[in-house]
Amino acid sequence: EWRASQTDVMQMAMKEIKGRTFEGIKDMQDEVKRENQLFKQVWLKECDPDRLFENRNFHTPYGSMVKVKSERSFGAWKMEDQRIAEAAMEQKRASQRDLFDYYGVAVPSDADPSFKAWGKVLRQSVDRTSVGKQHKKRERQREHEEALRREEASRHELEFAQRALQQELGGLKEKAQRATAAVAVDVAARSFNR
Repeated sequence: EWRASQTDVMQMAMKEIKGRTFEGIKDMQDEVKRENQLFKQVWLKECDPDRLFENRNFHTPYGSMVKVKSERSFGAWKMEDQRIAEAAMEQKRASQRDLFDYYGVAVPSDADPSFKAWGKVLRQSVDRTSVGKQHKKRERQREHEEALRREEASRHELEFAQRALQQELGGLKEKAQRATAAVAVDVAARSFNR
């Protein structure tokens, strides 16, 4: 049984072979001391203070425990915050629906209102104020005056065209009378000559 538990020297690692003798054990202890001194004297002095802080806080047993605990409490806080945010979003949507219903603007219930819908609400709200009503009244009056001006301008154009036609017709009428007179004279002259 003892023989079965023993491993062959050829299959042992170097540390296992050294650990079999007192000199090997002493040599391994010296090597660990050297590595410890290198770590303290060289590596720690060259290391960035932020990295040392992170190592102390996150890679020690206490730091790991605090990290797990804070993640749990952050998860609970995040769930509570999400619940509050969803309630606030639902309240916002309800107030938007009320606003759009008040001004008579249609908006899809499953999506946020578009800029076009918000523009309609803005125009409706401005139009319902006294300033908006005055503006609309002035706008209607300006449009009415513009229509009257256009009608007056088209009437003047029509009169001008009629006068131009009358002048042309007067000239044509005069020419027609001359032509008729010339034909009558020509006919009379021919009948006289015969």
